[in-house]
Amino acid sequence: MNPDRLTCEAFLRSLDSLVSGAASWIEGRRAAAHVTVCGTCAAGYMFELTIDREIRAKLATIEAPRDLTRRVRALLASCAGAENPEDWRMS
Repeated sequence: MNPDRLTCEAFLRSLDSLVSGAASWIEGRRAAAHVTVCGTCAAGYMFELTIDREIRAKLATIEAPRDLTRRVRALLASCAGAENPEDWRMS
């Protein structure tokens, strides 16, 4: 077996970082190579990716309560030593 090739077990361990985009370039390349030869892992990856996208899309439509946003900005500002909480812009 090629040592650069992922096993299904290694692929599944890296699935969260692959779906979230946190995987390194080399991890992504190895995963891409693996899913071209493993239909089971390819299907699992597509399922996880679809779920992740749907959850992110739904969460994007929910607006945080104004008070929560203000409190988080104030906390961030106090941690960073900023005088004005509005200096922190959340995207």
